[in-house]
Amino acid sequence: MSATWPAQNESMSDDTLARMPFSSFVIATLALNLAPGPDMTYVAARSLGQGRRAGIVSSLGIAAGCVFHIAAAAAGVALLLRSWPQAYAVVRLVGAAYLVYLGVGLLRHARDAGALTAALPMATDGAILRQGVITNVLNPKVGFFFLAFL
Repeated sequence: MSATWPAQNESMSDDTLARMPFSSFVIATLALNLAPGPDMTYVAARSLGQGRRAGIVSSLGIAAGCVFHIAAAAAGVALLLRSWPQAYAVVRLVGAAYLVYLGVGLLRHARDAGALTAALPMATDGAILRQGVITNVLNPKVGFFFLAFL
């Protein structure tokens, strides 16, 4: 057994958690970003609708949102959301409203285009990046994930 992990009869102390390998954090972060959810759905929709470049730009927006969550967790915002359920509910509702807004825009675009299979409206790289950041920042589960590692 590795020297950094406690024996079975020992409890995990803060010191033990501080010694967890960085690779565990990286693997968990990759799993979070590859798991289905709003972020993955957004990247897939942009990639399919506008190609590889849009997929990469939207992924960069998601990554920027993750940096925001790391900074927020370090500043104690994620802990505040966990301890104050009303704030968590507000963030969750604002995030849901934003996803509904994107969905309504897609439906409106599909109706205007006269096709049932219309993709997301074409957007600039800046708009794609911004939407990726917003999609990630308004997902409070990502903040809790990073809080778990601090």
